Amino acid sequence: MKKISNLKLARWAGADGVPEGCARFMRDGDDLPESLAGINVLMGDDDEAYAANLLARGAERVLLGELALRDSGAVQRLSEQYGSEHIGVWLAAVKSGNSWAMADEAPNAGFKCMYPSRAVPGWEMLDGAGATTSTDSEWWLQQMFELGATMALVCMDIHDDDLNICAGLNIAHEGKIWFTPLREPDIDLEPWVRWGKVRQLLLPEPNNRDEAEMARIAEAAMVLAEAGDEEAVTATSLEAEPIQA
Repeated sequence: MKKISNLKLARWAGADGVPEGCARFMRDGDDLPESLAGINVLMGDDDEAYAANLLARGAERVLLGELALRDSGAVQRLSEQYGSEHIGVWLAAVKSGNSWAMADEAPNAGFKCMYPSRAVPGWEMLDGAGATTSTDSEWWLQQMFELGATMALVCMDIHDDDLNICAGLNIAHEGKIWFTPLREPDIDLEPWVRWGKVRQLLLPEPNNRDEAEMARIAEAAMVLAEAGDEEAVTATSLEAEPIQA
């Protein structure tokens, strides 16, 4: 038996020292190269014709954002036309706000109670301008996968009180979701892996973590594998992708 990490790493296209075969992501923009071969493109606020153009230029996948948020049917139509293996979604999210209000009635012996606006914690999606949308991320991701998306990228700064939600998503949609920080590139990623069950991690750019820190993150995803079965654990594990600090 041999211990290896089953954590998959991806990098932003254009980052220094990207290992060969490593999954790559790129944000949409005027600086997109003509050839998008092997790249997962985070599409901006464009239409289905533009998504088709990105695929024609060789994109590995087009990850729909604003388009899928305002027209979920686009996910199904593009999946049927170009194959679900080429269609995904991406979202930016923050912890859902919660407020308290006095009940209108007093059923408890004449005493009014305070009620929260949310019964359980959640993650709220942001629109392209960074404003909250009141759309629950967990619910939305479930809908997108049912419509044909085969990958999702969640951009969020996950803290300790988010880890149960994170773990639930990874258990429910194993192998489909990648995670990356939203506004805190130097956030501690080890709890994401250990307690949030993240197994697909898009490193921020720049990634200021040294080799020791990357090893600490990898240790949180260690599993035992039979000798010779390492590739069955993951084809893009940390062992197959040398750490780039």
